[in-house]
Amino acid sequence: MAKYTDLAVETGVAVKPSDTVYLQTNVTRAQLAHLIVAAAYRAGAAKVNLADTHVNFMMGSAQMNIAGIARDSQRVALFRNGDWA
Repeated sequence: MAKYTDLAVETGVAVKPSDTVYLQTNVTRAQLAHLIVAAAYRAGAAKVNLADTHVNFMMGSAQMNIAGIARDSQRVALFRNGDWA
């Protein structure tokens, strides 16, 4: 499991030395959260904040569009016309 959390932290989240990492989870995911915290520190994170609550909310309208910018500068649609892309 540690190999997967290292991959997620180093590649997916791209934690760099001196970063602060924020992780929200609940008690049913405590073991995974501890592995992610350890992986973040191995990747050089200066601090990892672990919250035990998770809150989702979304504001917007049917006209809302959100795009991310990938490392290769390509635009990636995340939210299109008020719904997940």
